[in-house]
Amino acid sequence: MTEFGPHNTIYHEGRKRSADSIALPLNGVESLLKSAKLRKRCGYCHDRDVESVEICERCKARLDGYNSEFPQRLLDMPTVRTQPRERISSEEEERVRSGYEVSTHHCPSEQVYAQPDFYYERGRVCAFIDGPSHDAPEIQANDAEVREELEERGFKVIAVRHDDDFAAQIARYPEVFSVDG
Repeated sequence: MTEFGPHNTIYHEGRKRSADSIALPLNGVESLLKSAKLRKRCGYCHDRDVESVEICERCKARLDGYNSEFPQRLLDMPTVRTQPRERISSEEEERVRSGYEVSTHHCPSEQVYAQPDFYYERGRVCAFIDGPSHDAPEIQANDAEVREELEERGFKVIAVRHDDDFAAQIARYPEVFSVDG
């Protein structure tokens, strides 16, 4: 979530908040840093047994300096603390990101290449937020194929569309999206 970078703006419950710090574990920030091998073409992230992985689990290509990246200081997402800034209206579309280089690499299944926008291990839920680019017929066909394969493997798949009522879509899944109160 790019919004959680330092001093970025987060919109929550009709208010604008600013990320101002993270909750560090007692053993320090170093415990949150990890290494990985990222395959450029398919986007798969190898974050386990990094030293011994030589072949991409997704596309079976050799992992080398030409077709892969080897970032060594990836930050696992910690708890972020925020401060209230001001109220916003539901029509406000401005989103602020302070120029951090962020990429998402999570594939919940080794058999199906998919990068859900949100993945909840508990419940094996893959949530996809489909913006206007998902209106293209070829992308819709790929989305349908990938999501069907995920469902066949026991994942719960949720697609939230940009052109439908957001609150109504979320309300369809109270077992996944709930409000503590």
